[in-house]
Amino acid sequence: MQPSEPVEGEMQVKEEPAPVYYPPQLLVAPVVNDNKSVGYIFSNISLEMDSSAKPKSKVPLQMVMQDAYLSLIVGNPKFNFPYTSQFELLEFRAGLKSRINEAMGTELVRSLYVSGINFLGKDEARTKQTLKSVWLQETPESGGSADESK
Repeated sequence: MQPSEPVEGEMQVKEEPAPVYYPPQLLVAPVVNDNKSVGYIFSNISLEMDSSAKPKSKVPLQMVMQDAYLSLIVGNPKFNFPYTSQFELLEFRAGLKSRINEAMGTELVRSLYVSGINFLGKDEARTKQTLKSVWLQETPESGGSADESK
């Protein structure tokens, strides 16, 4: 049996455009329980985006990410740190992705990557220096270490 020759008029496979990666962003949300702030959640989030999608919103993506993060976390009993008994990472990622895409007016985000989620209780965050230290530890450009001298 001879290998078949390519048939003229065969369907060509359409290649998807390469995705665009949005660098990790540190997002912060207060944890509110019984109308009181009990701490803060810090998360590093990176996005894989469809390079062919055209956002309908003119709002900067960083602002949309922070707003989506706040709307997902604040007041949501599923993410009520430190009182939650388990954390559903897949539900967190899907909820954040959905909120970002909805705000941008298109399916811009293909995948969402979480490189860290940390809770800092209010009693541990008494000073701006403590919050700055946590932020520096979470920021990828800092190399993961806080510089207390700044």
